[in-house]
Parts: sequence; structure tokens; C-alpha cells
Amino acid sequence: AGRLVRVSIRPNSEGKEASGGRRPKRRTGTEDGDGDGDAAPGGGLDDDEDDDDEDGEFGMSREQDFGWGIVVNFQRRVAAPNQKGGGAEQQAPAGPRYTVDVLVHAAGGVDAAAVGKGDRASLRPIEPGAADGEMVVVTCDLSALDGLSAVKVHVPKDLRPADARNGLRRVLREVLRRFPDGGPPRLDPIQDLGIRDDGFRRLVRRTELLEARLRESPLSAAEPDRRREMLAAYGEKLRLAGKVDRCRKRLRALESVLQLDDLKARRRVLRRLGFTNPAGASAAAGGGAATAATGDAASGAGDVIETKGRVACEVSVGDELVLTELLLDGAFGDLSVEQCVALLSCFCHGEKEESMAPLEEALAVPYRRLQAKARHVARVSSECKLAVDEQAYVASFRAELMPATYAWARGARFADVCRLSDAYEGSLVRMFRMLEELLRQMGNAAKCIGNTELEAKFAEGINKIKRDIVFASS
Repeated sequence: AGRLVRVSIRPNSEGKEASGGRRPKRRTGTEDGDGDGDAAPGGGLDDDEDDDDEDGEFGMSREQDFGWGIVVNFQRRVAAPNQKGGGAEQQAPAGPRYTVDVLVHAAGGVDAAAVGKGDRASLRPIEPGAADGEMVVVTCDLSALDGLSAVKVHVPKDLRPADARNGLRRVLREVLRRFPDGGPPRLDPIQDLGIRDDGFRRLVRRTELLEARLRESPLSAAEPDRRREMLAAYGEKLRLAGKVDRCRKRLRALESVLQLDDLKARRRVLRRLGFTNPAGASAAAGGGAATAATGDAASGAGDVIETKGRVACEVSVGDELVLTELLLDGAFGDLSVEQCVALLSCFCHGEKEESMAPLEEALAVPYRRLQAKARHVARVSSECKLAVDEQAYVASFRAELMPATYAWARGARFADVCRLSDAYEGSLVRMFRMLEELLRQMGNAAKCIGNTELEAKFAEGINKIKRDIVFASS
């Protein structure tokens, strides 16, 4: 008792500081039942509502500085351990807490009896330079103490008489008069208390560095009104940043739902085209039941991969669906090796040329068959609620390089091939190399269905295009 301390108290009427617990930086209007002021989960800046901050801008403007006071007494309180099934009043952490009785200089008109019971509605700090006021004993939590002084004064045993409290006011004024620069010296935890722990020393050093940075901050030198305005703006920034984060999370959740719908639509496409079947649908009695299960099931425990699906798994360079439809429909069986190579070039070239000469009949017929299959796949996709532009999808299989590829497969020189197209030489080289990989994959797909004749045709196509400068090592 008798040690000088610096006090900052919240003038609430519930006596939050006296009942113990942490002093929150921001209240959300929902506190624990034990009155410690701890915000309930989900509160603060993370709430969707724009809560009115009862503590003022950024949770600090309502905290009033009473300056230096005198410690009269302290008490140690032990909170009961948490109990299961209880309300908020049973959620207080177990362990010791300390409350301090401090004699502070308050403005006149304070109700000392009400303050003693925890009602601080009438408690206000004395104005600077004012001679009147009253000395009042306030019970507060340790978190209300902003600093401990190394100075101690004698405290009478009985502070109920006004003369005793006024005597301590004169003593306090005298102490402050003797230390005009910065107030009484602070209590040094290492020198005065003899704490030798290395970890504590590091914390003290870190605290000193942070306090020095705070003193150098332009915010500390700003006027009080300007400081409150800046803190309010920063609090609004944090609130808006939290709102942006919540909106981003909701947007990602909505995107996940859209992707899930897209996935279901793609599964329906595979079922309608016969690439997969729902588990058990193939064993259903009657073709109508199997068709209904294939077309209408949006989701299921799992799909059985059919022969088409296994063939499509062998292809990754071009459009797997159209290529598989052409392969299993026998589109390549009636074509020569050169025609097959030219047709597959439509899957390896996506650049639109400025001009295109009409295709000769040997190339136009297979190209029209490709377009028909692409149009069928696009219509099935649209029926399965997959967003596909039929015209754009069909036009994506470009035939500009079919004549050049046809000539290259028949042994033409690269210079002559370049004259057959407006594409750059580098584009032609990239297309031919991609075409070589597609032919290899189509050979594996033909092997998957046991068509050795078609497998040999694709292998011969690789031999016809893999030559000359196109496949020379760079």
C-alpha cells in the first residue's frame, strides 16, 4: 500500500474492471456473465452487422486517464473452474486474479458510495489545473494500471474521513511537483524487483523498443481530436477489410457450387454419350431403364467406365470426346494414311488464318464428318445443361492446315508446304510435333479396342510426317 500508480478506468456502470478479467479492446455488446468484459466468440470486427462501438473509436476513446493515484489495498481472487453445461457465467478461466483499490483524484459531484459498489456512472477525472474535486477509492483490475512508480507514501489506516483523503491529495501533489518531467520514476522490474530471468529481460527490452517506436510515431504527436479521428478511420478500415474477407469466402463458396454443377453436367454428358454408366445401370432390366438412369442421374455413388471411356483415356492432345466418337464410328477406317493425318491436324491447330482456299474433295468429306460429330457432342452437352456454344465449338476444329498437312504426309518439301498456308513456319513446326504425339495416342486408342489395322495406319502416319527439318534437333 502507498505505492503510486497511473490509472486508466472505463466509466461503465457494471463494474467490469472490479470483477476481474481482461480489458477488451473492442466490445461487441455480448460479455461473459461474470462481467469481465470478454467478447463472445464471433463478435468484434468479424460480425456482419455494423455494431456501434460502445467504447468509442477503435475501442479506446471511452477509457479515461485519472493520472497518478495511490494504492490502498489489493485482493487475490480465485475463479472457479469451468463447469460443463453452464452458461456464459461458467466460462471464466480458472486461476488467481488480483483487484486493486486505488485512491484517485476525481471531478466533483462523484457518488463515492455508488463507486464503492461498482457503479462508475458519476466517476470522471479531474480537469487539468483544477483545485477542487474529490479523492475517491476505486476498485479496479490490474489491467487498469498503466504504470507503477518507485515512489511510496504513507497511507492512513482509515480513509473514510475526508481529511485523511485530502491529506493524501496534498501529498500526491507534492510528489508530482518534485517530478515535473514525466512524473514519478517508474518501478524497474530488474533493478527494483530483482528479476533475473533472461526471458523476462528480453521481453522488457522488446517493450522498450516498441514504446520508443510509439513515441516516434506521428500518431503520438497528433492532437487528441486528430488522433481519435485517425483511430476511427483505422477501425473502419479494419471493419471493411473483415467484410471484404467474408465476401471473398462467400464468393469462393459460390464458385465451388458452380463448379460442382459444372461437374455434374459433364458427368451427364459422358453418360449420354456412352462413355460411362452409373453403377448398376448396366445391370438394370431393359434398355429403357438403363437409358433413363444414364440421362437423368445427376450424381451417384460412382460411374462405370465403358469402352468409349477407356478409349478416351488414351487421348489427351485433342478433344477426347470427338476423337473417340470418330474412332469408334469407323471414320478413319475408310481413309488413307494421308487423309487421317490431315484430318487429325484439325485437333492440333487453333489459330484462325486470314484466308482459306476450298478443300479438295478428299479432305472435305472427312472434315464434314468431323463437323457432324462435333455438332452432335455440342448438342448433347447443351441438353445436359453444360454451357456450350454449338457454332463456336464446331468452328474450333479448324481446317486451314489440312492441305499443308496432306501435302507434307505425301512427301512435299517444307518450303512448298509453307506456300499452302498463311501460318508462320514456327506454327507449322509446333503443329506437326503435336500431331506426331496425337497419332501416337490414337494408335494406343486403336490398340485398346483391338483394331491392329488402324493401329498400324496411325504408326505409318507418324513415319510419314516425322522427317526433315520439322523434327530436327534444335
